[in-house]
Amino acid sequence: MHHSCKIICLLFLFCIPVFSQSSTSDSIIYPHEVKYSSGFERLKHTRYFSTGEKDYFGLFLATSSEINELDVIKYERDFNNFLEDIRMKTAVDGKPEKKIKFIYKTTHNQYFKKYELQTGFAEIFRNGNFNCVTASALYGIILNKCNITFEVRETPVHVYLIAYPDKEKIKIESTDPAAG
Repeated sequence: MHHSCKIICLLFLFCIPVFSQSSTSDSIIYPHEVKYSSGFERLKHTRYFSTGEKDYFGLFLATSSEINELDVIKYERDFNNFLEDIRMKTAVDGKPEKKIKFIYKTTHNQYFKKYELQTGFAEIFRNGNFNCVTASALYGIILNKCNITFEVRETPVHVYLIAYPDKEKIKIESTDPAAG
């Protein structure tokens, strides 16, 4: 599965409530029927579906009704600086296990402060709150930007990633699934 498809799967996990709003028996949702919580969300979805713009970071941020343009600019700038540092440090060592361990530890230390069952992607940058879905989305973006293959795995109550799924099969677990 391509990186884009994997990240789109995570995007749809965020968007399930949007697509399940219809109370009619018709299961098809047309673009003009989608109710957006902000102009930013409308802009990101329109760009993605009309031009194919693959700004997953922006799309995930757009799921928050409280996000504003200044927040987006700050979060993107900080994240891009973080990502550049990750890319430079993982380019040196070619061992998959070391790369994933470094990405995991650095990302966790930088962004994840408190596990919250109900939290959105923007909360990671606002106050450090995360859950398995939002953390997996962030790890997915980072792996994608570092050209590391991965798969999204989902159970009825959990989401996690497998890096290098064809060979090493390295599990990226954002939470302890037994203890939370």
